[in-house]
Amino acid sequence: MRFPDDQYLFSEYENDLDHRDILELALSSMPERPRQELSSLLNSLDARFQACTIQDVTGELDLWLRRRRRDADSARWWWHRKPKTAPW
Repeated sequence: MRFPDDQYLFSEYENDLDHRDILELALSSMPERPRQELSSLLNSLDARFQACTIQDVTGELDLWLRRRRRDADSARWWWHRKPKTAPW
């Protein structure tokens, strides 16, 4: 997760989650070696994301993400997290 100097809009957060979906999709179509390399990198980035976010157990972001969360399978856990401190 990145925090720009003065502003990080909610739409940018959603866009970042969309991009994580795209990376996950790309993994499924890669040959073994590049897939392993990308998986290793994503695991590191996912750990950073998890350190900066918490599970959205109260559904605080449901107002904006309800449809996306409903459509996301359980493997796409990033859709069910929120920043520890909302930057928007």
